[in-house]
Amino acid sequence: MSRAAYVTTLSVKQPDELKRVMKGGECWLVACTDMEDKEIGERLVGQAADSLDDECNVGALKCRKKVDASTTFAAKCVCEFT
Repeated sequence: MSRAAYVTTLSVKQPDELKRVMKGGECWLVACTDMEDKEIGERLVGQAADSLDDECNVGALKCRKKVDASTTFAAKCVCEFT
């Protein structure tokens, strides 16, 4: 069976789970499924999942959902690349 079949649906309504994913030390590949990218992210995570070893988890998250009254998950995770 394809590893893409094992994609975990993540939610901003489960902050403990998100904290475990982001800071728990395990390997995670997380795709934002609501980024208005014509589903490119969803397709890429499905394809990438098949090439990952069994040590890495795969998740999907609606990143534009608010984690608190004013901030989205995507905004909390913005990184600057120099």
